[in-house]
Amino acid sequence: MIEILENLDLLSRPNLDLAGVEVNGIALGTQAATVPRQRIVGGLSSVIARYRSGTNIESEYYDADGRSLTLDEVIEDVVRSDGFLYGADKINHKVCAGAVVGFAIRGPTSVPLRTLGLVRGVPDGVRPA
Repeated sequence: MIEILENLDLLSRPNLDLAGVEVNGIALGTQAATVPRQRIVGGLSSVIARYRSGTNIESEYYDADGRSLTLDEVIEDVVRSDGFLYGADKINHKVCAGAVVGFAIRGPTSVPLRTLGLVRGVPDGVRPA
């Protein structure tokens, strides 16, 4: 397994085999339930009808009936089905059918990517899940 965060130059390769990489210790294809809970600060799943979040405020989640959802409930729904897990380490994981199928690096963590010419405000490409 190749750790992307330790080998950022690999991201500039047009023929990178994503089946052989991991991001912060999480390999693509891994069951989302194995992402360490202490790393997760937010999530997005189909159970959420409304949410409130932002800088320096704790996220709030509500279902279609207006019932407040805990972060644990949101995470449980994501790891059983589809959605996104937002990491405290500025690394997000996309989940489909309970497996990690994609990732995004956001915020100050992404600064080294600019030096590789990978961050231009729009994605270089999209790979279907």
